[in-house]
Amino acid sequence: MLVGGLDVDPANYGETVLNDTVDPSPQRDALELALLQSALSRRVPIFAICRGHQLLNVARGGTLWQDLPTQRPDGLGHSQRGDPHSAGHEIKIASGSLLHRIVGSERLDTNSFHHQAVRRLGRDLRPTARTSDGLVEALEDPTHRFVLGVQWHPEEMLHHPQHHALFAAFVQAVEERAGGETR
Repeated sequence: MLVGGLDVDPANYGETVLNDTVDPSPQRDALELALLQSALSRRVPIFAICRGHQLLNVARGGTLWQDLPTQRPDGLGHSQRGDPHSAGHEIKIASGSLLHRIVGSERLDTNSFHHQAVRRLGRDLRPTARTSDGLVEALEDPTHRFVLGVQWHPEEMLHHPQHHALFAAFVQAVEERAGGETR
């Protein structure tokens, strides 16, 4: 599981820091990128949240919007104020995707606490949820049994069964792999 935190260093996708809102952690990036590459090569289930979602994309050669308010000023407000347990916006989920199978819906209310987002998708990744302004809110690698990245923080919304289901599905994938099932 890759979790939220400081920004992914733009140097990891061939860019320089855009402005002072970008707060990278190069040491954390180096560690997590190495762990992520190892997990991908060993086909370990991966659930990536917020920064983790962005890092997964970068690990596959994708890029990020470094600062949405600067680079996409007409987009939705993706950094909600207030209660992290409440929804900030709705996402539309691709039918037939892993995310769709887990939450059982083509729409989901999510919270939103980020100023960076997936820009250009990395190799083998598919966008499986978007906001009304087109930002990728979930991505998956369909060549793996369970590689799912989400831009929001479902751990803050566990009182909603659909968000809780994400963790249950990840645990199940890990248990199945530990029991000898591989793909």
